[in-house]
Amino acid sequence: MRAPIVGLFVFLTSLALPVAAQEPPFPQKGNVEITVLFPAGSSADVTARLLAEGMAKHLGASVIVVNRPGAGGAIGYRYVAAQKPDGYSLVWNSNSISTTYHSGQLAFDYKAFDPVARVLVESPVIAVRGDAKWKSLPELMADAKARPGVITVGNSGIGSHTHISAVALFQAAGAAGLFLEDQVWPKRCGHMRGKRVSSGPNG
Repeated sequence: MRAPIVGLFVFLTSLALPVAAQEPPFPQKGNVEITVLFPAGSSADVTARLLAEGMAKHLGASVIVVNRPGAGGAIGYRYVAAQKPDGYSLVWNSNSISTTYHSGQLAFDYKAFDPVARVLVESPVIAVRGDAKWKSLPELMADAKARPGVITVGNSGIGSHTHISAVALFQAAGAAGLFLEDQVWPKRCGHMRGKRVSSGPNG
């Protein structure tokens, strides 16, 4: 049984390297920055900002959230991996670290980072408009098989887990969909209401 999608903070594994004696103790040197791999308004962004507020109160330091979306998370991962491993650069991680690595968008995998804390657990679902003709997943898959490439499926980015899981689902059913990137769940809902996309995974 596969583990559920887990949100993590991660930082570079080389954090244990000696720190220069003149540097102030963590986190007094400056802002703690959390890189979120998806745009403002995404579930990761909203949750990260709530957590950043609590972290700031607990640490007595400024904790800021910076959105670095793109390439299914690869852009944000590359940025954080290039920062000094001093604990001030964190990334809001999910299984996108694996999808971006295995799809060739990253030269490193999750072992480049150390997990700090589990923040949340997500269960992706396929959603459609309330007035859609499909009332079950088998009905949706049957229609996709009958009309290859016609049913549109929104996702949070090429190479993201919502993209890869949706493609895998359609392939397992022997169906073909048209997969469109709409980045964040609120935007995907708007596209479904406006009938730009027929369905979309949330997670």
